[in-house]
Amino acid sequence: MTSGYIAVLDSGIGGISLLHRLVDLLPNQNFIYFGDNDNAPYGNKSERELLSLALKNVDYVKGYEVKSLVLGCNTLSANFIREITEYSSLDTFGVFPPIERAILSGGKTLLLCTAKTRERFLGINGVDVVAPTYLATDIEKNAFSLDRVNLKKNLYENSIGNFCDKKGHYDHLILGCTHYEFVKNKILDHFRPRFVTSGNDFTAKFVQNNYKNAKSSVKYLRNNVLFIGKNAQFNQKFYVSSGQWWKKS
Repeated sequence: MTSGYIAVLDSGIGGISLLHRLVDLLPNQNFIYFGDNDNAPYGNKSERELLSLALKNVDYVKGYEVKSLVLGCNTLSANFIREITEYSSLDTFGVFPPIERAILSGGKTLLLCTAKTRERFLGINGVDVVAPTYLATDIEKNAFSLDRVNLKKNLYENSIGNFCDKKGHYDHLILGCTHYEFVKNKILDHFRPRFVTSGNDFTAKFVQNNYKNAKSSVKYLRNNVLFIGKNAQFNQKFYVSSGQWWKKS
């Protein structure tokens, strides 16, 4: 196995919810985390701006000893995974809302996601697709005080799409933005679905299968997570503080 890091990229702190799973499943691997917090959220930007930011960030991350990329962002994954894979020339893994599994099991499904992700999943029978426009921003701004995140305001005043307001109406609720993981309990309390899921676990297990027989050869930083970029200190601090969230999730 070649040496190097698995790099996780996101618009901000959202991808840290996926990073926790990856670190847990792959204790012999080393990770780089890059959060583009200054440009968060990605879900409200144009495709041209998103792709430009993504490729710029890939160039920055490749300045390190990187062997693969994990896009810890549903928006980038749903819109540009092919372009990013071709540009980076690295194995690239994305995170996607697991809609197919919900459909196959039947019932009514609500997908909460960003505006740009919503455009990719509209028109699926039995699936309400709703984008709380500023929820990711609210989570980002209140990273160390998530109780302040106002879910109801984001749902009723600043969202795109319609949802049923009756508790228990949905059999499946899908978190289509990695930021939303950090307010999952608020979302569960509001909608009371039978099941809640996201793409994080599926992506983490897919990456695990790719490296399941490998051992890290970066011996001097074995099992390390390296935070890089302008907001590295902020993201590292949140990673440490959100460790309690991960243990309870």
